[in-house]
Amino acid sequence: LNNVPAGVRTVTLTGIAGNCTVAQNPRTVTVAANASVQTDFAINCAAITGTVDVVASTSGADLDPNGYTVGIQGVADQAVGVNDTVSVAGVVWGDRTVELKNLSANCSVTGLNPRTVTVPQNGTVETTFSVTCAALTGTVTVNSSTTGSSLDPNGYTVSVDSGPGQALATNGSSVFNNVAAGNRSVLLAGIAPNCSVTGSNPAIVAVPALGGVGHTFNLTCTAIVGSVQVTTATTGTSLDADGYTLTVEGATPGAITINETKTVSNVAVGTRSVELTGVASNCSVGGLNPRTVAVTDGGTVSTTF
Repeated sequence: LNNVPAGVRTVTLTGIAGNCTVAQNPRTVTVAANASVQTDFAINCAAITGTVDVVASTSGADLDPNGYTVGIQGVADQAVGVNDTVSVAGVVWGDRTVELKNLSANCSVTGLNPRTVTVPQNGTVETTFSVTCAALTGTVTVNSSTTGSSLDPNGYTVSVDSGPGQALATNGSSVFNNVAAGNRSVLLAGIAPNCSVTGSNPAIVAVPALGGVGHTFNLTCTAIVGSVQVTTATTGTSLDADGYTLTVEGATPGAITINETKTVSNVAVGTRSVELTGVASNCSVGGLNPRTVAVTDGGTVSTTF
């Protein structure tokens, strides 16, 4: 500033922004004739900030119990609940990046993440993150191991938590996908009366989230049996005094006289061979020998030689 009259003069700095401060303003200086004097103003300006309100709105199943983390450009991360709001102050005004972090693997954000918000000077801007969480699920593999006799040819039916059943072979596997995590009940049904399960049925299995668990049902089946009644009716002359030998498939051979009815028990069900041997050379059997008979569960089938 030129042509300032000599003497004590007041110097004032104006037009200072509201976020800035100046020491000693106004101030006085002594101007000497035909000379110059200098004065320095130290100006301190603080950042102009605003506030960002971050809203987390979560729906679905198996929500994250630990909540999320909010990251805003230029400030420290802060925690927010799954259905909560956090106000973050001291954010420099202007366009700033906001991100919702630490989401569980089964949760996702609808819309941009991260996203940009415009922070007003000394004001507040709000942004909402809509989160959807899917149910945490795993896989259950059910196995069957069946031993013994007269195994059920139709296999079994297995279900989880009383849901739809799936077929399971007598010695096989069946897989259930998308089973809710946690303790689940596995039931084996359609078991033949001659078979039994070793251990609990239903069984409780712990299904891990995003993992798999297996369970094996061990079964033992006893033979399903019936009886075969055999009658010998011998006619003619010079009959065989020693009688014959009766052989029923699956049973121990035994003697039978020339005119006798004998019952052989505990013969496995199904088509079984019956044969009369030890027949004297002067004797012949009418009809098939050996022959087959159909043995039924708990029943008695008869045949006559």
